[in-house]
Amino acid sequence: MPRLFPAVALALSVALPAQQAAALSCLAPDPLRSLQEAAASDETYRVLLGRLDFDAEALPVSGPAGPVAGLSEAPLVRAEFEGHALGAEGFDTAANGTLAIEPGCLGEVCGNAVPGEEVLIFARVTEAGMVIDLDPCQGWLQPAPSDAQQAQMAACVSGGEDCPAAD
Repeated sequence: MPRLFPAVALALSVALPAQQAAALSCLAPDPLRSLQEAAASDETYRVLLGRLDFDAEALPVSGPAGPVAGLSEAPLVRAEFEGHALGAEGFDTAANGTLAIEPGCLGEVCGNAVPGEEVLIFARVTEAGMVIDLDPCQGWLQPAPSDAQQAQMAACVSGGEDCPAAD
């Protein structure tokens, strides 16, 4: 009987990390779903399409060396944005300026971003300026949407009947 304990301990040590990884189950980023979530929120959001310039090394690292205790936040990271804001006609209004990235981690998994890539941003408007909540599931910072998705987003913002339901 005493020989079973090491086998059980080994099985548990293998199963627990797998449970932690399975606990983070994210939906694929969906611009329309995020737009609808932002519209339904008590917060005010600005929808932006463009590129961010920031110090990527200032973001927390995912993995065993990263944060491990529940949902945690790292210090804000300053980013320069260059691109356009969403309006009734699409992303047709130039928008440039400084935003703050608020990195978040869940266990060992942290939100990430790459400077210079074209991205879709749902920036939360605060008294101090605009903030990007960079969570592990990429709800508020996503890869750039297709032209068709951009047109659908504009239809939703303009209040048109062509606004499809999110997936």
